[in-house]
Amino acid sequence: ATSPSARRAARVAPRASADPIMIVSDLDGTMVGDDAATAAFTAAWTEEGAFPPGSALVYSTGRSLESFAALIAEKKDVMAVPDALICAVGTKVYKRVDDSNAAKDKTESLVAATLKKLLFKDAKEKEKADAAIERELRLWIEDIDWTARLDADWDADVIRAAAASAIKIAGDENAHMRPEEEFTEHKITLGVRDEHVESVMFEIERFCEAFSEDTSGEVPHGSEMSVGGSNAAGATIANETKRPLKKKRVIPKLVASGTGGWQYVDVVSRRAGKLESLEYVRNAFNVPTSRTVACGDSGNDILMLGGKNKAVVVGNAQPALLRWAEETLLTETDQNRLFLASEKEALGVLEGLRKFGLMAEK
Repeated sequence: ATSPSARRAARVAPRASADPIMIVSDLDGTMVGDDAATAAFTAAWTEEGAFPPGSALVYSTGRSLESFAALIAEKKDVMAVPDALICAVGTKVYKRVDDSNAAKDKTESLVAATLKKLLFKDAKEKEKADAAIERELRLWIEDIDWTARLDADWDADVIRAAAASAIKIAGDENAHMRPEEEFTEHKITLGVRDEHVESVMFEIERFCEAFSEDTSGEVPHGSEMSVGGSNAAGATIANETKRPLKKKRVIPKLVASGTGGWQYVDVVSRRAGKLESLEYVRNAFNVPTSRTVACGDSGNDILMLGGKNKAVVVGNAQPALLRWAEETLLTETDQNRLFLASEKEALGVLEGLRKFGLMAEK
């Protein structure tokens, strides 16, 4: 088997420019949500001659690899297979391998076993789903070079202590740690009520700055706490002990997104993020910035939508992203860089690609 980009390279070039393009799309609310819209994008993406040879599709998502594998297994009939994958708000980058090179280990993972129990009731469906998830997981290899560079100015224990301090100030009825399975070694996530997002983010930054200035290298006093209670789902801050920490700067990047009274606050390495990971993958595929399009619907997409690359804000975008886009357009020097689609989700992505002239017209 060959990769999607390799298969596309063998096709006849479209009538538009022969230079390859790269689409970097968020998943939930952008590429997936409406199956008919997702299927329409996939039909366009896989149509012979629609895109230049060597073009690449990348998904950039807050999901973990395991969560993505479950999603694409569920949506296999409508969802296009990407050439690369950016997970956990830009803290993980994965390369896709050919089926023939995938590991043949048939051992059932705990994650897959849990997912199939949650998603499927019928025993045969569980078995089929598990096989599909396992097969998908074997097709992705973590880019360890990307992961290694995220260690700069990062200490997970200090970040957890900072989050604990912020939760203590806000109160666990207003903020809590998300489940551990959503974390990576360079990302933690909090759930925070809308009216407390700004103060929680301020406290996390203040705490990390205080630690960086503290010559003792100890976790600041008061950081050891358990964030229990029903809202916190029993999550416990890891550094309940007062172990000394090696002195280093700790400079996190904070990203808020979401609607409905609660928001996600992602705390990631300052070298991580959707824009930084987009640039890393774009360079790996050797696609020019001018031929790269980021697509999104929420606040955690702002950084990649605000890069030098082209950007599509889909029609169902969350209010915070719409406000940002409208304000950005007022000062944008290149009025052809950022596009607000009227169509929702994946149809909005297609609308943007046509607007930018990156799809061959039928």
